[in-house]
Amino acid sequence: LPLEVDEWSIEQLTEWLIKEVTEGIDDTGIKAGIFKSGIWRCRIEGPELKALRAVARATLETGVAITTHTTGSRRYEITGGNMGGEHLKYLLEEGVSPDRLIVGHADERPDINFLSELAEKGCYIQFDTVGKDRWMRDETRADLVKELIRRGYGDKIMLATDRCRKKELYEELGGLGYVHLLANFVDTMKDAGISDSDITRILEENPANCLAVSY
Repeated sequence: LPLEVDEWSIEQLTEWLIKEVTEGIDDTGIKAGIFKSGIWRCRIEGPELKALRAVARATLETGVAITTHTTGSRRYEITGGNMGGEHLKYLLEEGVSPDRLIVGHADERPDINFLSELAEKGCYIQFDTVGKDRWMRDETRADLVKELIRRGYGDKIMLATDRCRKKELYEELGGLGYVHLLANFVDTMKDAGISDSDITRILEENPANCLAVSY
């Protein structure tokens, strides 16, 4: 975390985040299009809670969505295997609509009933470690996606690959790269019986609806 998280008030952090969305990051003129809340333990506290409240208030001001991360090493200590419920609790306290929350890393230790509850409340459920077999086989991910669709939450699913290391990006280093989602996982979803229309909704319509903002 940058030192500002410790030194600044929630109000100062909120202003900083809003500026990065409305004016640009530093002096680049490049505007951020999404906020992120990262939690590394099995609870939200200290500077991470402070930052989350700032993110919530910046979202209220701009309408920009919030994507989330929680550490994989603590999954078994978290109800439902995901911090989504705790994130939503604090966001609701701040007045943020559930449809601004993207529950990240939903496919590391998923409880399908817990994910369904969050989707029912309006949150987006993001399977974003596609291709990382150490967490789960892609075939299982596809089956979970299919079940969420069957339960009526096809409009609340999004996909990603969470590529964050060089060795994951390049085939010559043994990685699958960003292309894996479209080159391979789409076929895995089709093999699971997910329709072309549902795949289009997940890959195109849902992100467009979630990420669109006007401010």
